[in-house]
Amino acid sequence: MNEKTAYKVIPDKAAEYIRSGAPKPVAQMRIDEIPPVAISWGRTTVFKTGAWRNVTPHYVKTLPPCRAACPVGNDVEGWLEAVGNDKWDDAVKLLIEEQPLPSICGRVCYHPCQSACNRNEYDGTVSIRAVERFLGDRALKLGMMPENRVKKGFSNGRVLIIGSGPSGLAAAWLLARLGYRVEVHERAPKSGGLLRYGIPDYRLPQKVLDRELARLSGLGILFKNNSEVIVKDDFANLRREFDAVYLSPGASGHRNSGIKNSDGVVIGAIELLADISGGNKPDIGKTVAVIGGGNSAIDAARSALRFGCDVTILYRRTRREMPAFEEEVEAALKEGVKIEYLVAPLEVLSLKGRKLRCIRNQLGEPDASGRRRPEPISGSEFEIPIDVIIDAVGEYPDPARFSSDKDIQNTLIRIDKWGKTGIKGVWAGGDFSAAEWSVTYAIGAGKRAALDIDVHLNNSDRKSIEGLILSDNYAVSVTDYVSNSALPKTIYDRHKKVEFEELNLAYHPKARATTISELSPEVRKADFTEVVKDWRISSAVREAKRCFHCGTCDSCGNCHIFCPDGAVNRDPKTGALSFDLEHCKGCGICAEECPRTAIEMRK
Repeated sequence: MNEKTAYKVIPDKAAEYIRSGAPKPVAQMRIDEIPPVAISWGRTTVFKTGAWRNVTPHYVKTLPPCRAACPVGNDVEGWLEAVGNDKWDDAVKLLIEEQPLPSICGRVCYHPCQSACNRNEYDGTVSIRAVERFLGDRALKLGMMPENRVKKGFSNGRVLIIGSGPSGLAAAWLLARLGYRVEVHERAPKSGGLLRYGIPDYRLPQKVLDRELARLSGLGILFKNNSEVIVKDDFANLRREFDAVYLSPGASGHRNSGIKNSDGVVIGAIELLADISGGNKPDIGKTVAVIGGGNSAIDAARSALRFGCDVTILYRRTRREMPAFEEEVEAALKEGVKIEYLVAPLEVLSLKGRKLRCIRNQLGEPDASGRRRPEPISGSEFEIPIDVIIDAVGEYPDPARFSSDKDIQNTLIRIDKWGKTGIKGVWAGGDFSAAEWSVTYAIGAGKRAALDIDVHLNNSDRKSIEGLILSDNYAVSVTDYVSNSALPKTIYDRHKKVEFEELNLAYHPKARATTISELSPEVRKADFTEVVKDWRISSAVREAKRCFHCGTCDSCGNCHIFCPDGAVNRDPKTGALSFDLEHCKGCGICAEECPRTAIEMRK
């Protein structure tokens, strides 16, 4: 008997062990008691063990909830992953490919990405906006620019942008990157629209805005200020000079407040904020009432406070219904602004000093906005002293600026999801025609309109850009559209966002959010110095590492470790993982152990 066949002999105690049903040994076994074990003298890879399975694992890129919620379409997970691995240039590039105004949005965005963040249900949302601000400031400091594309087809036309707010700037940014000659006309002395004339310096310093505008100029965008575009119902005249027109003049109209005897007493909130941004100190007395519950009301109140005024906001509903961002409301209260809820102003009285007569409300049935309608309570009138009333409820988009024809006016503000109006060659967006008024929503609208303008001018099919829509808010990704690379970077296998319940939390230790430092309320209300302080590199890295990376493989190696078949391969150069489907039995352990839902079992 040769040496190999000798191993076929089964020891007596081993045979007895097998016959008895292989009970658990009560003590350590000797070598001659070990049951037979299959041993191969060659490689077992010749056996295609995966041939009998009915499901196979696949790496998938699934939409993270942060990106699904972002109206701009930022690749949030992508640049957080890069920051967490100290890949700073990669992080900035990913951000500026999708975001035209990163340093600005990192300051004023209402961060729906953070509200949607899955970590919110675990130990607190990732401070995405703070990391975006850090990267945006880094882009400005280093002068980093997004990739441009000079594509085949019609790309040297002229496009007119009316209004230099966030939506107009976003459209100009993308069209310039696509090779168009873009002119942005602004009737105010300086560019920026709402960003300059509606957001105070304590939230957005004008020096930051100026640096972002300078970076946009570097793309070849021509800015013309003090330039009022007169249409007079003749869009055809503009079309003879420009190949396309984008209207983004903002909410330039203002309704009468309806307060009796208020002539000479009421100042519009946007008017006040614009006056302050111009370096003026408005004469608003010492006692101020602000009417409204939106962001402009909060900004006007906090600004008046910085001039030493006693400020009270009067809002006709409850705090639950206030459209202002919650963190801005909290900031106002901390600084000393008072808020009276369920109150409506009636008339100004001049008896023994100026007073504002008000009435208390109760909430009734929901109105067209879906919020419960405020109803006055008879006999609840009261008076408060005032010097000035700041009205923050009357702004509205005013299409009459471009046409006296009611039909044309309705056509201009009723647009499709791409911003196309019913007038040939004319698009519109931002506050002018949006259901939601925010900087980020306006930027998203500008990006979509720019894509549609490019498609229209090249006589292409809209289907070519439909696939760029990321989620229900119609945010688009433009990286692949602009990129000269043939390899897609932003395609998702599944556009259904990753839910918190789908994550494997066993691999995500709890970690508290990094603190965002601010000036104290006592210090900051003394002037218009920016409230939020800059972050350090270490803070940005620490916060980025808290990201779950929902739906995206980050080569953590869990599947490689747990695979019982050794059917997961790792590229020694790139670290990328792949499945050896010839030997995978489809057990699904890899998908179960994946921390971030990046593996899908398919039949």
